[in-house]
Amino acid sequence: MIETWNSISSRMGGVGVFLCYGWFEAFWDAFGEGHELFVVVLRSSGTMQAVFPCWRSNSSQEEPVNSTIGSLTNEHSCYYDFIVEPETRSEALSCFTGVLRQIAPDHEVLLEYLSLSENNPEQLIRNLRHIGNPVHAYSQPWAPWIELSGNWETFHRSLSGHMKGNLRRYRSKAEKIDPLHLEIVHDTDKLAPILDRLFEIENRNWKGHDGTAIKSRPDVERFYRHLASWALKDGRLLLFFLKLGEMPIAASFCLHSNGTVFQLKFGYDESFAPLSPGSLLQEDMVKYLFQTPEFQQYNFLGSCDAWKMRWTQSVGSYGFMRIYPRSLKGWGRYMHQYGWKNFLKQFMTVRRLRAWIGSGGSKDRGR
Repeated sequence: MIETWNSISSRMGGVGVFLCYGWFEAFWDAFGEGHELFVVVLRSSGTMQAVFPCWRSNSSQEEPVNSTIGSLTNEHSCYYDFIVEPETRSEALSCFTGVLRQIAPDHEVLLEYLSLSENNPEQLIRNLRHIGNPVHAYSQPWAPWIELSGNWETFHRSLSGHMKGNLRRYRSKAEKIDPLHLEIVHDTDKLAPILDRLFEIENRNWKGHDGTAIKSRPDVERFYRHLASWALKDGRLLLFFLKLGEMPIAASFCLHSNGTVFQLKFGYDESFAPLSPGSLLQEDMVKYLFQTPEFQQYNFLGSCDAWKMRWTQSVGSYGFMRIYPRSLKGWGRYMHQYGWKNFLKQFMTVRRLRAWIGSGGSKDRGR
């Protein structure tokens, strides 16, 4: 089962690294407490065709009325989708909705970290609306990325003059103290102390002060240690350190898959903030990736922060989908949450009427 699971996810492109068994195993080990695992597996002639990894939560103070089935995601997730063989997509997604109606008819379903423009979410939304399930979907820009085609020199020239000037100034200032160099870790028998060093660097800035650093929560640290151990064995781990002499001043935790490098965690030692170590590390990382033929894309992940958008204008998307029960109560909860206006948007006649009004009515109007 695990081999087939990983085989299907690997055919889903670079993001397949976030859909393989090892990712979800690390996730569940760290964050599964208090939830019930809810995984739907579709088989055909004894062969796995699709996996729907979810969890189920009972009513809580946050959701006092309903129980919820949710994707195996949280704020440390990067991407989520159903692991589905393309030729069985329609059948698999219909099966998933059928299982929900049969096993959890009163549950809401919340799927997060979806790319709604991908085939699986689009097909699922069509299926749900066809059978009368209220569903709300939302998407926003997410995960800026750099295409690593061409060469580093051409890409570097495309950066703004202001940015290039700042990078030269910071690098010159740093090198007056000690030489800068990039350390890359992708294979090691001393992973634990290397992660200690990376997590400590990430903790030495606002993340540590705000309690959002990896070291701030035992479950989060357990997740990234488990993830790093699995990725190292699977040949997917890539850690970067920027060193000033022998002192590491910035670090990045990355995974790579199918030619794409994903940056999961990034941090710097704020005592070196006048040297802008984060910017210098990004410059050295991107230069290295351009010069390494096996990599075709670098993905910053996360929100479209200003510092990321200085490097690129290419972005992906983040979305979520909330599915309500196909019942009067389900429609009532949907209406209460999103109102009649959102409900009416789903109907083609209303969409056509809005388009007609927006165009000024009939062709004769205004003559």
